Amino acid sequence: MRAVVITTPGGPEVMRLIEVPDPAPGPEEILVRVAHTAVNRADIVQRQGHYPDPVRRDHDIPGLEYAGTVAAVGERVTRWSVGDLVMGIETGACYAELVVTHERQALRIPDGLDLADAAAVPEVFITAWDALVVQGGLTSGRWALVHAGASGVGTAAIQIAKAIGARIAVTCSRPKMDACRQAVRPGGSIVQVGVMGGATTSVRVGVLLVKRVRWIGTTLRSRPIEDKIALSQRFTREILPRFDSGELRPVIDTRFPIADVAAAHRHIESNTTIGKVLLDL
Repeated sequence: MRAVVITTPGGPEVMRLIEVPDPAPGPEEILVRVAHTAVNRADIVQRQGHYPDPVRRDHDIPGLEYAGTVAAVGERVTRWSVGDLVMGIETGACYAELVVTHERQALRIPDGLDLADAAAVPEVFITAWDALVVQGGLTSGRWALVHAGASGVGTAAIQIAKAIGARIAVTCSRPKMDACRQAVRPGGSIVQVGVMGGATTSVRVGVLLVKRVRWIGTTLRSRPIEDKIALSQRFTREILPRFDSGELRPVIDTRFPIADVAAAHRHIESNTTIGKVLLDL
């Protein structure tokens, strides 16, 4: 199969589209022929050498999500058949024509979404929903303050908050973040997703104590497979029906052929995107 390989840490030019051996599914895994994947900030940090894939592989292949067709199934797989359309998240290796995933981590593609739309769903909508609702406890009538509202996760978070009846405020510039932290309501939550805003931060502890604020750190990639399966199954029950009804919809900024992966990374790094950047295989 063809896959994008990071040859050495560095800029977009260090990625190469080359032939690598096809992966094979285990007993409870499915092999997916990828139609589209998406570029996430984590891929850029991985390319730079700061965010390695937690799974050891023969090649350093980025990519955290996919949409495609089931090409083969393991001997104990019961949920999927060859030819089914699926999408999902992985720890890496999705910039490739084939990817292996656990059958219970794969998601059905909602009605009304094609494969390109589907590729823009898993990472950002699962991340946003997990941060806002599962970790942050957001419910109808409460306020959600979403940073980087034009990003992939930001556009997903705004839609999810609106769908559950929460009230939304959005920021799009880093200098105002400290003021926003101070504005958290008593009993509220601050959910920090990843380290895109920097590996260190500071906060006035007195504000957290007086207001009884919870500060939660979360990320998807490093979680155990059992946690990801449970999260994917709950997402299937609680969120996917909102795509079926049209209440939720992915926002796609641009699509690039997989051969133009370097240009796609440069586009993300320009900080001018609104929504997701896809790679077509």
